[in-house]
Amino acid sequence: MVKIINFVYVVLLFISLLLGTNTVDASFQRCETDDDCPKTDTPDIPDKWLCYKKRCYLIKGGTLEN
Repeated sequence: MVKIINFVYVVLLFISLLLGTNTVDASFQRCETDDDCPKTDTPDIPDKWLCYKKRCYLIKGGTLEN
């Protein structure tokens, strides 16, 4: 009986993780160039949206540093 309950718990946990990754993935905006990404409305904050691997990402500080 305990093994069945544990199995059901693991299956529900796995399904909820899969559903969670689908909703997170949907939050990214698709793009081809940086111009396709949203623009920041505040010029005094140096944050910038960049297109990377066909998705928009908000870069804090406005630059990519290696």
